[in-house]
Amino acid sequence: MQVRLNSPIGAKGDNIDVKIAYSFVIPANGAGRFGRLYTRTGVVYQIAQWFPRMCVYDDVEGWNTLPYMGQGEFLL
Repeated sequence: MQVRLNSPIGAKGDNIDVKIAYSFVIPANGAGRFGRLYTRTGVVYQIAQWFPRMCVYDDVEGWNTLPYMGQGEFLL
């Protein structure tokens, strides 16, 4: 995710607040590490990678702002 600011953040500790309205519906038939499993004793919820992906920083490539577009890991 990238947020374009109207003006740059100062180098000496400026702050910004980012608020995101977000909700997630657990799918009835998920894949791999998420979804619902209906059993005789109740429902088992398996949830992984359900949150919106922000940016990832690594010390080799720098900021990775590419969106997550499907199954797989966020950072390749």
